[in-house]
Amino acid sequence: GEACVGVEGATAGGEWGDMGGSGEGGGRGGRGGLGRVDLGGPREPQELLDEGELARASGRYGRAAGLLDEALASDPQNAAMLEESVSILERLEDPKRLADRLAQLGALRAAGGQHAAAIEPLEKAIFNTPDHVESLSVLRDCFAALNDSEKAADISLRLARTHTSAEDDPGALEVCRIGIAISPDSATLRFHYAQILARTGNETFAQSELRELIERTTEQKAAVRTRRARDLLTACYSLLLRIDADDDQAREGLR
Repeated sequence: GEACVGVEGATAGGEWGDMGGSGEGGGRGGRGGLGRVDLGGPREPQELLDEGELARASGRYGRAAGLLDEALASDPQNAAMLEESVSILERLEDPKRLADRLAQLGALRAAGGQHAAAIEPLEKAIFNTPDHVESLSVLRDCFAALNDSEKAADISLRLARTHTSAEDDPGALEVCRIGIAISPDSATLRFHYAQILARTGNETFAQSELRELIERTTEQKAAVRTRRARDLLTACYSLLLRIDADDDQAREGLR
């Protein structure tokens, strides 16, 4: 009789993993001694995955996500578990947590040389959390590995602005240096770098960067310069004058 009560309680509770734990039926089932005995030690990943699958099937996505987190703690490089975790987290309203997991999946693919395959989860992470530094960093490196310097420069600029918004000028400067090494022809990135240098008391370096940028831009014939190039020259000369009001070259350039 008592054993039968335990079995009925387990069925009412919904899942074998809940026997003796949460759920009204599970509580009654615990009296029968049929629930899983928790010895307090680490659980095997497969056990966690099996319980997570049951939790997901019953719509308890938060519980399923927690079980996947626990399984991944013992095997963080498991691509299949990462993908399953992403699938579950997409059902929860937790964009930062989802972005972290997507970044982990993208970084794993990139580390394995799958740079093109890494782009999708990284871009999803940034869509969910636009200032996700880890995803932006790996995505920049993926575009660099794929020899897409233009996109690498765009991501570098976005990453630098993210650091700037967080008042992390050293981080922004380092990102700019890396981005310029990848994409030396990115005028927008170089100008942003000069702005940070000027703001952080590195006026001499800022002037040098601006003059090099002006030289690169003025190599184009005036007749074929784009509106963007002309605006860039104006911005460079203006910043030079803010650094040094007696800069005759900058004053002449603005005429």
